[in-house]
Amino acid sequence: MTEKQAEKIIEILKQILRELEEFHREYDQK
Repeated sequence: MTEKQAEKIIEILKQILRELEEFHREYDQK
């Protein structure tokens, strides 16, 4: 795996984590 591929995967994981945090926030408000 190249460094560019690794960076792309890290960006995708960060995005997923952000969306999960937002989902938890919305869920907690209910």
